[in-house]
Amino acid sequence: MNTPLNSYLSKSTINGYFIKQDLPYITRFIGDNVKFYTTDVVNKRDILNNIKRFGLTYKSNDNSLSIIDGDILYIILFEWIGLKEVLPIIQSMFDNNTTDGIKKSNMIKMNIDRSLLNSTDEFSEIIRKFKNVKVTEKSIELYDLGLEPTKAISDNIIVDIPNPKEYIINNIKVFTDPMGCIVAVKLDNLHPNADNLGWFCLGELKLMKLNLTSFDKLLNKIKIFNLRDCYWIPDFIQQNKESESACRNI
Repeated sequence: MNTPLNSYLSKSTINGYFIKQDLPYITRFIGDNVKFYTTDVVNKRDILNNIKRFGLTYKSNDNSLSIIDGDILYIILFEWIGLKEVLPIIQSMFDNNTTDGIKKSNMIKMNIDRSLLNSTDEFSEIIRKFKNVKVTEKSIELYDLGLEPTKAISDNIIVDIPNPKEYIINNIKVFTDPMGCIVAVKLDNLHPNADNLGWFCLGELKLMKLNLTSFDKLLNKIKIFNLRDCYWIPDFIQQNKESESACRNI
């Protein structure tokens, strides 16, 4: 059902305001009646203003918001530790007077505890390798990388990039789920494989465990423009094609 809250979250997700999260170790016990999103805590006031405008029941915690909209429970997390704050609400959805309800409730708690314990462990190697790093429970951000693209692949042909500094990437923000797997990457400059907001197309890296190996793969993927599947074509490719066409016509 397309309620005002659902429309607000969907539109904001498209515009890069929220990241929709799939937490299978929770949803497999409770189905589609709970929706998870993550966003930055700086957006909390705007979210609360909209919730109040929609006249919805909600509970606000330091690291999370839980909102009831009809039969759906929406959970917005500002940090992964917020899962502990909303755990009692999730557990109340089960019949804790039955063996099955108690079992599911305990399984969710166990999975949340385990995921929070492991969520940032794999970041340590990346932190040691790079100087300018900011880490939160749900993301790792690298500054002043000075990452220049090396090549572009177009129609199975490798093309040199004439002015790589035009496309230099300084900041990369990698978002992870509670298990430490990559769910989204945002770049601070134009890239053919990122949309106009900087959200990078992950391909096979989606849901890969974030560690030094997968991060190196991500950097290599960013350094090579894949123009066989991209959002836009750089001008130098079009100019190269026009030059080749002119040469054939001489």
